Amino acid sequence: MPIASAAPSSRLAHQRALTNQQLSRTLLFMPVAQQYRPWDLRSYSGGQLAGLSGREKAYGYRSPERFLSEVAQAGGSETLTDGLAGWTYRLWSGQFGSGADQEEPATFYVDGHHKAVYSDKLLPRGLVGRLGKVLGCRGLVLLHDAKGHPLLALTSRGDKHLTKGLPEVVARFEQAVGNQFKIRRIVADREVMAGEFLVSELTEQREIVTILKENQYQTLDSFEEVGEFSPWLGAKLKERVIGEVAPATFTLKVTSPLTGQPLRLKVALLRNLRRPKSAETGPKLIPIVTSSLAAEVKPLSSAQALALATAYRNRWPLQENVIKDWLLPVGLDINHGFAKSFVENSEVSKRREYLQERIATTRKRAASARQRSNEAEELNKRRHQKLQILFPKRQQELNKLYDRLVEEATPRGLSCEQKMEYQEAKKKVEAELEREQGLEWQAHRNCNKEYRKAQAYEEQGKELRGQLEKLNSGERQMLELDQRKDQVMTVFKLALVNLGMWVRERCFPVSYAQCSWQRLQPFFELGGWVSQQVGVVKVTLQPFNDRALNRDLAQVCELASGAGLVLPDGRRLQLEVAQEQAMLSKKPSLGKICAIRRAAPGANPVSLYSVSSNVG
Repeated sequence: MPIASAAPSSRLAHQRALTNQQLSRTLLFMPVAQQYRPWDLRSYSGGQLAGLSGREKAYGYRSPERFLSEVAQAGGSETLTDGLAGWTYRLWSGQFGSGADQEEPATFYVDGHHKAVYSDKLLPRGLVGRLGKVLGCRGLVLLHDAKGHPLLALTSRGDKHLTKGLPEVVARFEQAVGNQFKIRRIVADREVMAGEFLVSELTEQREIVTILKENQYQTLDSFEEVGEFSPWLGAKLKERVIGEVAPATFTLKVTSPLTGQPLRLKVALLRNLRRPKSAETGPKLIPIVTSSLAAEVKPLSSAQALALATAYRNRWPLQENVIKDWLLPVGLDINHGFAKSFVENSEVSKRREYLQERIATTRKRAASARQRSNEAEELNKRRHQKLQILFPKRQQELNKLYDRLVEEATPRGLSCEQKMEYQEAKKKVEAELEREQGLEWQAHRNCNKEYRKAQAYEEQGKELRGQLEKLNSGERQMLELDQRKDQVMTVFKLALVNLGMWVRERCFPVSYAQCSWQRLQPFFELGGWVSQQVGVVKVTLQPFNDRALNRDLAQVCELASGAGLVLPDGRRLQLEVAQEQAMLSKKPSLGKICAIRRAAPGANPVSLYSVSSNVG
C-alpha cells in the first residue's frame, strides 16, 4: 500500500518502493541514533542508522527532508495517521478487549500536550506546561490505553481546547479501527469538565471520568448521597493510608439526554490525608466524577469508588509519565515544518466579540434606563399635578368642616369632641398629602437615578467603543502553521515508542517493566554480528562492561529466543551474548539489536513495516 496518494507528475510517484521504505525507516529510526530531525543528518557519519534503514550508508539531509515534504504534500499525514491507529489496535487489542462486549468497559486516557514554536510572527498560543508560559505552539491530543501505550496523536493549533480535540482523536481512532470497536470510557483532566461536553459525549454513548472544578463545590454539603469513607492504601508507601474514598452523587444544571432531568454524576470523594487544605476545613477534598450511561444514576459502591479513584490517579504513570519518559526522549517536542498561512486572529476575534457584546448590552441598557427615566419624569409630573389639585381641595374640605363645627358649637366654644373630630380630619388630610408628596419625590428620585444610570451606560459604551477602535487599529495578523509534516513525524515517533514498549514487554525481565526509553537505549545501541542459517537468523551481541547489565542482557537474549520471534520473511530470531574468545576473533559488524525491533510474535507477525512502508 502506498504511503500517500502522490500526483503522477511528482517525484514520490516515480520512486521505487524500496527507496520509499528506506527513507521511511530513516525517518522512523532517527531517534535511535539520537538524530531528531532531517537537518541533524548533515553531520551524521555513524553506521547505525544505515543498518536500521537497510542501506550501506545512511542518508544525508536532503533526501529525507525532501521525502518528508513530498509525503506531507501528498496527504501522507492522513494516511499514516489511519495506519498508525490500525497498527496500534492490532498490536495491543489483546490487552484492552473489544470494549463493547465487556461488562466493565476498557479505560482509555486522553490528554493534551503543547510544544512551543518560537517565531517572530503571531501564532495561535496556548499554555506550554513544562515552561509554565503562554506561547505560540502546536497542540497535540494523545490517546493512550489502560497500559500506557500511545495509540494515536493528532496535531492541531495551539489554541484548540481539549473538549474539541478529544472527540476528534477518539472518532479518528474508531474510524480507522472499524465498526468492531468503540471506546466507552475515557479519563481526562479537569479541562473537559463542562456540562455541555459531558452531555454530548453521553449522546455518543461514552463515559467521561474527570475532576470537578474548584468553583463547582465547596464542602461535603455540595454533594448528595455521601457514603462512608473507606481507607485508600498506597502500595508504594508500604500500605500506608494515603487517603479516604467515599461514594456520592453530584447534580449539574444541564439536562441529561437520557432522562430529561438535570444531569447527575457518580462521584468518588477522595480526602487526601497527606495534604490538609487548612486547619478549619480538614483534609483537601478531591471529587472524581464520572457520567453514567444508565437512565437511573445510583451511587457507587465502596469498591467501585476505590476503583474510580485509582483509574483517575493512573493518569500520571500511564500517560503523563509515558509522555515524559518515552515520547519526549524520541523528539516529540521537536517541530517539523514551518510553512504558514494567514488566518483570522482568534485572540482579537474573541476580544472583539466580547467588546461588541458589551457595547450592544450597554447601548440596550442605556436606552432602557433613558426610557425608565422618561417614564418616571412623566409620573412625577402627573403626581405633581394631582397634588396641586388635591391640596386646595382638601384645604377647602377642612374649612367647610370647621365652619360647620363652629355653627354647631355652643356659645362657650367648640366642645372636646368637635375639636377631636377636626384634629382627626386634619391628620388624615396631612397624611394623605404627605403620602402623595412622597410618591412625587419617589418618582423624582427615580427619574434622576435612571438618568444618571443612562449617562453611566453611555460613558461606558463610549469607553468600550474606544477600546474596540484601538483593538482594530492595533490588530496583528495571525498565521497558522502547516501541521502536515509535523503530524507525519509524530506518527513515526509514536510507532517507534510502541515498538520499544513491545520489545520491553516481550524481551526484557520484569525489573524493566516500568523503565523508560533512556534505560533501554544502551541495549538498542549494542553492536554485534549477524549470522544467517536455514530458517534462523542468529544475532550475537557484544556484552557490556558492567556485570549487572550483562546479567540483564543474558535474560534479554533468553527471553527473546524463547518468545518465538519471527522476522517478516518467516525466519526465527535467536539472540545470544558473545563470549570473549569470539570477540577476539571477530570484528564488530553493523549488526544491531534492530533485528529485535523488526520482529513480531506469532505466525502472523505485526512488524514495523506495516507503519513505515506498507501502510498507505
